[in-house]
Amino acid sequence: MLVALGAGVIAGIGLYYTSRNHKLAQEQFKHTQQQFELSQAQFYLAQDQFRHAQSQASHDRKKDRIAQEMTREAQVTERYVAAIKLLASDKQTERLGAVHSLHRIALDSPRDRNTIIQVLTVFEREVRLEIDYRKALEAERNQGYNVIEGPIGDRRPSLDDMEAAQYVVDRLKGINRGSERAES
Repeated sequence: MLVALGAGVIAGIGLYYTSRNHKLAQEQFKHTQQQFELSQAQFYLAQDQFRHAQSQASHDRKKDRIAQEMTREAQVTERYVAAIKLLASDKQTERLGAVHSLHRIALDSPRDRNTIIQVLTVFEREVRLEIDYRKALEAERNQGYNVIEGPIGDRRPSLDDMEAAQYVVDRLKGINRGSERAES
């Protein structure tokens, strides 16, 4: 009976420790589940932060592209204005430089190409009229007429001006025709 009682006590102590270990294991399991859920929430948060960072980077790249485009457009405008001013110069080399500068701008900026063609066409027409006026003026002087000076001023027109403008206009119109065919 003593042995049975000792065996019962040992069995009771074993049962108590087993029950306690089971409760501890359950608590550890719950704690592990909570840690897993916390880690999962942190993972989802990290994913959201990554997507936000990607979106922000994409937005920044778009802003940079827009800023670069605006800077490029401002530079094109500055070059265009400088070239237009040089077209009115008294010096032939500056006028020829202006024509070729406009040609370069038209190649770099297809959006401005038609405007440049119009400007150079008007420039060519003005030079042609100035040359014709000078010829008529010279003919009248040679025939002894008293001729009043016209609105030309000090600028001396040149066939080189006209030929350069016509050359650039023809090339740009050819480029436009080529791009229209490519779009078709």
